[in-house]
Amino acid sequence: MGKGMSRVEYLNSCILCTSQQINYLDRTYGFMKCSACGLVFDNPRPTQATIAEHYSKPEQYDEWFALLKARQRLWRRRIRKVRRHAVPGSLLDVGAGIGEFLSVARPFFTEVTGTEISTSAISFASENFGLSLLQGTVESLPQLRPVDNLTMFHVLEHVASPKSTLERCYGLVKPGGRLFVCVPNDVRAWPSRLRALKSRIRPNGKSAITGLPRWEETTEIHLSHFTARSLTFGVVAAGFRVLFLRNDPFYAAYGLRLALHSANYFVHETLRLPTYQCIWLVAEKPATLR
Repeated sequence: MGKGMSRVEYLNSCILCTSQQINYLDRTYGFMKCSACGLVFDNPRPTQATIAEHYSKPEQYDEWFALLKARQRLWRRRIRKVRRHAVPGSLLDVGAGIGEFLSVARPFFTEVTGTEISTSAISFASENFGLSLLQGTVESLPQLRPVDNLTMFHVLEHVASPKSTLERCYGLVKPGGRLFVCVPNDVRAWPSRLRALKSRIRPNGKSAITGLPRWEETTEIHLSHFTARSLTFGVVAAGFRVLFLRNDPFYAAYGLRLALHSANYFVHETLRLPTYQCIWLVAEKPATLR
C-alpha cells in the first residue's frame, strides 16, 4: 500500500441500517453493536484497499488448493441446496473466489457469471475452470445484467456496506428471482461462545464477549458479524422476501474431521439449534415490485 495511506477507517453509523444507535460491545477488540438492527461490526476496520491487497496475495488460497477434492464435495452439497429453490435461467455468483461453485453450477443454468476482487483467484478460475470472472465488487460493475438467481456465499461479511450490497443485489435479481446468501454465524456459533468463555477464564487473544480475534489477526477479514436476526433484517430491508433460513454446511475436510463436521451439521439441523457455525438464507424478489 502506498506510503501515507491509512490501512483503517472509523465509522459513526451502522453499515447495515445506517442507524447511529451504535455502542461498543467490546472496545478492546473493536466490536460495535447496532441497537436498531442487531448487527455486530468492526470499528475501526481495514479499508477496502487493505482488504483487496490481503486477498490478492499469491498464497491466500493455498489452503483451498490443498483441499480441492474435499471442497468439490462442499460445492456439490451447495448446488443441491441451491437447486431446491432456484428458478430456471441465469446465475450470478458474487465473490466467486477461484470459481469452484460456478464450475459445478454451470450445467444447471442457461448462463453463469461471477465477480471477484482477487486477481490471483481470477487467474486460477480462468486457468482451471475456463471461467472469465469480472474483477471488482458487485457495486462497481455497471455492465452486470439482471439475472434469475444470485448467489453470495460468505461474501456479505467482507463488504464495506452490506446495505448497499444487498440493495445492488435487489436491483440485479429479476422479479420472481432468487437470492442465496450464506454468512458465518460468528457471534452465536458454539465455537465462538466457547472461545469467549475460555478468554474470560484466561485471556487468549480472543474477545471475552464475542470469542472473535481482532481483524489483524485473522486470515479471513470479516467486517460484519451476522446473526440470523440481523441478516434477515438486511435482506428484508433491501426488498426481498425470506423463503428459507437454516444452517449452511460449509466445511471441507477428510477422514475423521469430515465425520465430525457432518455429525455437527446433522445435530444442528435435526434439533434446529441456532448455534451452528454458518447461516443459509434463501429469499425471493417479489414478482410484484414494491
